[in-house]
Amino acid sequence: MRSSMRRLAIGAATAALATAGLIGITGAPAAATSQDCTTYLSSQGATNTVRSLVCTTTAALAGTVGSEYAQTLCEGLMTATGLSPLTGTEACARAVQS
Repeated sequence: MRSSMRRLAIGAATAALATAGLIGITGAPAAATSQDCTTYLSSQGATNTVRSLVCTTTAALAGTVGSEYAQTLCEGLMTATGLSPLTGTEACARAVQS
């Protein structure tokens, strides 16, 4: 069960990254806010590679498709990784801050 959730989360993050690539996102402007997200996750003892990718993708998406859409997608992806909704919401809010 845990293995299938991990595969689902990785698949979801990969899809989000592919979507980001299709709409021409560059990673440079998002660096500061994605760092806020990953730093928060680290302070909660909840960081991992997939969640870090979600933070980076969310910050990039916020600059192109808008913060509300990016945060909603982020929260769903964080939940898929097994992160509590409260922690996910806070991390995602930090990823979309400008």
